[in-house]
Amino acid sequence: MNLALVSRYYWREGAIPNIARTSVKYLRKKGVQCLVFASDVRRRDVNAGVIWVRIPLFKIKILDIAGILCGLTLIPKMMYLHKRKRIDGIICHDTSIFYGIYLLSKICRIPVVVFFHGWIYNPVREIAYRPSVSLMYKLNAR
Repeated sequence: MNLALVSRYYWREGAIPNIARTSVKYLRKKGVQCLVFASDVRRRDVNAGVIWVRIPLFKIKILDIAGILCGLTLIPKMMYLHKRKRIDGIICHDTSIFYGIYLLSKICRIPVVVFFHGWIYNPVREIAYRPSVSLMYKLNAR
């Protein structure tokens, strides 16, 4: 089985990258080959059963368009790898990148799961985001 894991960051400190790393570690123990798509993968990252793919990060802040663009740039990369490796599922740890991944999942008929980290409907979390980003995350949740 081949699973693609998508996260903006994989090696950075923080809860989301830590969950991504733990997921890959667990999946590898179960014999699942992982394709890790992240912005901070390095050439020295060599691990049997893991394919590393660097994704671009954009610096556009409005509505988190950077995440949407990143997701759209992943479509050709994932389609290419899907033809060669047959991706059986996608795990996405980014709600903005999910827009592109969702489109890819419909084109290639690959099941996708998105993880919502930090629920946006929590009033404490909602004030941490700009109103435009908050609106976009709420649209994702629907």
